[in-house]
Amino acid sequence: MQQIDQKKEKLVTSILTGKKISVQEMEKEADIIVTATVLGFIRVRYKNNEPCRFDIEHPSPITDYQTTHGKPYKLGMTLDEYFQQKNWSSDKNVGKRVIKQDRYEKFLRKYQDLLHVLSIMSKVLHLTTEPKIGKFLQDGQSNIWDLGALITGLPEGGKTKFDKRHRQILKGQAKVMKEYIARNPNQSQVYFGRGAYTGMIYDPKNLEHSFYAPTRRVIDQNKFRWDPGVIEKHPLGLIKGNESSDLSKGLGPLPRKLNRGERIGYIHGMSSAINECVKTDLNYEKIKERKIKEQEKCIPFEMATGKLTTKMASCFACCTYMYAAGYPPSSMHLGRGESWVPPTTDLINGEKNRKLQTFDKKISGSLAKKWHSDIFTYLELGLETLVKVSTSIPNSLSQGYQEHVKNLWIKLQSLENHKDEIGGNLFLDALTYHKPDWQRIKDVFQPVYDGFKLKQRVPPNKLVSMLGTSMVSSDEEVLLNGMKVIFDDAVPVEPVSLIRKDEVRPY
Repeated sequence: MQQIDQKKEKLVTSILTGKKISVQEMEKEADIIVTATVLGFIRVRYKNNEPCRFDIEHPSPITDYQTTHGKPYKLGMTLDEYFQQKNWSSDKNVGKRVIKQDRYEKFLRKYQDLLHVLSIMSKVLHLTTEPKIGKFLQDGQSNIWDLGALITGLPEGGKTKFDKRHRQILKGQAKVMKEYIARNPNQSQVYFGRGAYTGMIYDPKNLEHSFYAPTRRVIDQNKFRWDPGVIEKHPLGLIKGNESSDLSKGLGPLPRKLNRGERIGYIHGMSSAINECVKTDLNYEKIKERKIKEQEKCIPFEMATGKLTTKMASCFACCTYMYAAGYPPSSMHLGRGESWVPPTTDLINGEKNRKLQTFDKKISGSLAKKWHSDIFTYLELGLETLVKVSTSIPNSLSQGYQEHVKNLWIKLQSLENHKDEIGGNLFLDALTYHKPDWQRIKDVFQPVYDGFKLKQRVPPNKLVSMLGTSMVSSDEEVLLNGMKVIFDDAVPVEPVSLIRKDEVRPY
């Protein structure tokens, strides 16, 4: 959240029990909830024979690079200078560009953390609830950023491999609008700061149809959501620095002060685009009096907008909504999904300077109902795994988390009869405590994380060649893919499998 102050003496209301607990214990509750949701999500993908892959962003050559030829891609070049040059991906010298070694090693350490977390989940699933999961859980890279780059929600694409899910806005008014917003976000009155993604659609049935929806801030008054029971200086759920009127920095001031029981949420552009796709295709079926054909379906997209957003993958929270609606993402990540909420008509505008998009009550309600049901299923399945882990694998959970596993089990039982309406609320409540999802999972399984050790020093180039493939879960293989590496900084980085032909090379 625009975080609750973590003073040791401060007590807040528990998400799971309603009792007063410390902020640190509340954070553990949020960690357990998100970890259970991710584990359950993986189990459903596995049971449905759908690929499951979490990606990491490769260092962007746009923000930190140099070339053996110096100009025009000199070290320290600003983004504004970059935009005055031709598209980097079409440059004949692209293969000669390199990223500074310290930046690349930072990326490798981050990549190592992701691999550890995926190894942990593969291992605990293998040892408890999914013994045949094998090499199912994958790691990968999201597409490299470029001006106007898109994340795709592929209609009914759950069984399609991730690299085959990418689509483009090929023609029509939607293409014109996409290119204009990409080049002129400040003139388009869309947010283009950190984490700025603008939702769009491609309607092959009507090339004159255009739609765009930037990230929107809303006030959630749901009385069935968690109330921490304390009054903070900053509104619950508000992303830090998000009240700037400069759209390159924030969404402007709030329209009013929040009341007790209210919190800030964020509707992502992809969620809005999905609602527009469903509405458009349903109207088409009504007019034509027949079921829509596969090639006629609208495709939702999300465009990374501005110069500060380069990650071409959907956050896990948004991915759960995309799967629920039937538009699985082209790439997923386990980073932050800060105060994410699904779009519904009972949310009210949280921006003083802009009007809130209107959603169809029947469509948004139906999609939200399916999403709540899915999240409840993920929580149940993930909790089953956590219970078996805590009882059958000694010292696998970090100290203090076992009690929260028990409390989550009790809480889910109380929600069983209302899972279609509020089954996802616990997950939303956890997302108001802002923290990367991979970090939550790591904190829950810290003893397992610490147990992955390597008996020899491995340089970063060796790490890349060993870990730049897919995740596995057999005991012998996990020791290889889930190791804790001590970097030998004296060895130059010379990665093998992480770099595609169209990407930059490090030292």
